[in-house]
Amino acid sequence: MKFTLKLFCFLLVTTFAFNACTSKKQERIAKVSEVMKIHDDVMPKMDEIVSLQGQVKAMMTAINSDSANIDKRLLEKAEKTLDDLNKADVAMWDWMNAFKMPVDSDPRSHVEIMAYLEEEHKAIEKVSEMMLTSIDNGNALIKENE
Repeated sequence: MKFTLKLFCFLLVTTFAFNACTSKKQERIAKVSEVMKIHDDVMPKMDEIVSLQGQVKAMMTAINSDSANIDKRLLEKAEKTLDDLNKADVAMWDWMNAFKMPVDSDPRSHVEIMAYLEEEHKAIEKVSEMMLTSIDNGNALIKENE
């Protein structure tokens, strides 16, 4: 009887510990998925940023080529738009280079990993916002000045 009780307690504790580890891993996987979804949604738009950078540069060249009638307001707007597109481009590359996917052998605690993933979630949301805003502004600038 004592052996059966000890075995039951051992199995209960082992099951509880396994479930706790599994739920922490599932929580981490879910957070990684959230972060990567934002990245995966916005990453394909990098091609659009590159295209708009070229279009805005061409527009600036055209504006500067007519030195007698330079539209300073339009030139400043184009410069700001290009600057925003460049910053969004760099922000995505910087985020991708800095992001370190947590692995099972990660020496950090679960709490530290989750805090890191939350920071990365906020960071990639900011990158996404920068990219989408700069694309919208770039498209608007091109459309206004066709």
